[in-house]
Amino acid sequence: MTTHRRAILRIYGPDIQQDTVEVSQTAPLTVGRLDNNDLPLKHTKISRNHARFIFDGETLTVEDLGSSNGTLKGDTRLEPNQPIPLAIGESVTMGPFSLFFDRIEEYEEKPKAAAKPEKETTAPPQPSTKKPKSQKETKDAPEPPKAAVQKTESTTERPDVSPPIIQPPASPPPSATNGKSNGVPKPLEGVPTDASTWMQYLPEIYSESDFFKRFLLIFEAGFAPYEWIVDNIDLYLDAKMAPPEWLQWFGKWVDILVPDNIPEERQHAIVQELGMLFKARGTRKALARHLELVFGKPPEISEPPEQFSTFIVRLPIGRDQDTAQNRALATQIIESHRPVHTRYQLIID
Repeated sequence: MTTHRRAILRIYGPDIQQDTVEVSQTAPLTVGRLDNNDLPLKHTKISRNHARFIFDGETLTVEDLGSSNGTLKGDTRLEPNQPIPLAIGESVTMGPFSLFFDRIEEYEEKPKAAAKPEKETTAPPQPSTKKPKSQKETKDAPEPPKAAVQKTESTTERPDVSPPIIQPPASPPPSATNGKSNGVPKPLEGVPTDASTWMQYLPEIYSESDFFKRFLLIFEAGFAPYEWIVDNIDLYLDAKMAPPEWLQWFGKWVDILVPDNIPEERQHAIVQELGMLFKARGTRKALARHLELVFGKPPEISEPPEQFSTFIVRLPIGRDQDTAQNRALATQIIESHRPVHTRYQLIID
């Protein structure tokens, strides 16, 4: 018996027919949308011939076959036709599917038994029961028509083999910024440089044109920022994740001041407590908490008994912080919370 090794991949994704797949040393594993692949994945984001896994007994490599939507290893998109090694525990993503490199295992292949030749059984000749014709009958009998020979095509289905695709030269990996280098614009992060992902929405015939794949990239790059906002709108509305320019907008919904000149983490903290600040507006609790979130120190609020409808706000942020800007900010917050019939005194020490 011969000992071989094989790599085991776990498959995660929608409507999968099997949980695992193996890559042997003897043959690569092809992945794609067509049925002639070793692992067919029926999805619009999977190309006809998407990727290939090769295992040499020690190392498992994955190679993208020039797919339209690409193959990702982590957050990095693989360059077409360049084998990349995978370690145990790593995974690759193709559209909505993930293939996780689980383990390497050994197995023994039993030799195939030689097939026994079948004995030929010849049936004994049977005596003819037909009466032999006379020489005259044979001579006068009309000659039978010759059967027309028709050419018929084989009904055996041929495997659906796609023609080889000539890939363009590999493009440089996308830069983290969309700035310019020597006057040449850098590609947007997350936007492919070889073929537009919009090809998945068009008929299959358009995918045969490399020019059309790159032509659509012009429009995809222009609309990409708007697609990112729509796809991640839940993060924009999250008080912990929203960008700074959205935080002031949230404060205006309930007329709670979110200053744009304080640290960003404090702005997020104010937005997270907008509900409490709005509900308790006009109370000592809401005023003290708002000032604490803005200046980072809890204030002291007192009401002198000898002064009617008057309160004193003391901010312990240091005398060196007693600036016109801080006073204007604290005054704006106090004015938004104080009852209309009250007066106040602001002290910064």
